[in-house]
Amino acid sequence: MRLARKLTLAGVLLAGFAMLSTNTAYAAPGAGAAVVQGSGTISPGLTLLPAVQPTIAFGGTATGAFANSAPAADVGSVSCSFSGSSNTTVGDNYAVGFGTVSGSCAGSGTVTGAAISVSCSAMTYVRVATIVLVVSATCSVTVGGTTSSGAVVGAFNFIPSTVLPPGAPVTAYELTGVAAFGGV
Repeated sequence: MRLARKLTLAGVLLAGFAMLSTNTAYAAPGAGAAVVQGSGTISPGLTLLPAVQPTIAFGGTATGAFANSAPAADVGSVSCSFSGSSNTTVGDNYAVGFGTVSGSCAGSGTVTGAAISVSCSAMTYVRVATIVLVVSATCSVTVGGTTSSGAVVGAFNFIPSTVLPPGAPVTAYELTGVAAFGGV
C-alpha cells in the first residue's frame, strides 16, 4: 500500500513537472524519479512560535532512475546531503515553514555502473504540518560523465524523530517521499 501511494505521488509530481516545464527553458531533455529517505536536524528547533532556523541539515538516500541527454541512463541509489535555513523574515514553527536548501547526491548505477550525481542550489521548501514540498529550477544531473540541467520537484512526509515533552523544540526529523526531475 505504501508503494502504491508513493507511485501515485510520483505520477502527480511528474504531471506537475510537465506543467512547470512548459514555462522553463532547459539545456537538454531528460527525466527521472526517485524515492528519497533520510533524516536531519533543525537548529534551534521548531516550537509553537515562529523562529528563524539558521541551520537545517538533511542526509539520506535517493533510489530511482536517472537519465540525461547523452542519452545515458541508469538506476541506482545515491547518497544525498542538503543544508540551508528557514526564511529569515517569518521563520518556521510546528505548523508551517519555508526556506531554501542546497546540496547534492552522488553514487553509481546498478545496471551500467555509471557515476551518477545530482546537484541543486536554491531549492525552495514549503512545509505545512507533516507535508513538505520542494522545487528548484537550478539542478544538474550527471550520468556517465554527461551533465544536463533542469528542475526538480518533490513531496515528502516530515516526521519529528525526537520524543518530546509538550512544548519542547523539534530538533530532529525523518523525511520520506518522492522527487521527480526533468530537462536533465
